[in-house]
Amino acid sequence: MAIPKYGAKNKRKGENMRTENEIEVLAKKIAEAGARFILLVGAAGSGKTMVARRLVKYLEAPTMLEIAEINAVHGMAKLLGKEGHRATLERPFRAPHHTVSGVGLIGGSFHVGEIDLAHAGVLFLDELSEFSIHTVTLLGERIDYYDEISCPGYGFGSPKLIVGSSDNSAGALIRTQENMARIAGSLRNCLVVDFD
Repeated sequence: MAIPKYGAKNKRKGENMRTENEIEVLAKKIAEAGARFILLVGAAGSGKTMVARRLVKYLEAPTMLEIAEINAVHGMAKLLGKEGHRATLERPFRAPHHTVSGVGLIGGSFHVGEIDLAHAGVLFLDELSEFSIHTVTLLGERIDYYDEISCPGYGFGSPKLIVGSSDNSAGALIRTQENMARIAGSLRNCLVVDFD
């Protein structure tokens, strides 16, 4: 996907930075592309995280069934009514840290994982190269399992978008591509957006 060149100069750092409007336009284009797996590649400070956070805004509005499922998952995680969490009408955005455990990411017998909390929304895996192979493999298996059964009522833990990000160093890119292939089944299933 072609990315517009940087906008205004950042005088303090001497680097190029995207304007707020450029970030919004880019997020909208990526969301409209319709890919389920997206890989954002670019230097630190190029706007990858800002774009990822705005993707939820440009997805279609959730259906009533999705809203019920999102709130049911948050209820099971005991988040509703806790620290200002209320029932929501919006798609969730979750960004677990790369040190998250397998259970923290995909859940367990009585534990709601990040993939569940991102149901019908966006699961953002920032610095995908830093996630452990074990954790990423578990995530890929979980996605494959839910894609295979694809029955109503069994769709919890199915994010609308799974977005990974990586800096553009050679070592990070290799690890990121390997991890994304484990999640998506193949890099051919991914929309790769180069920010450089």
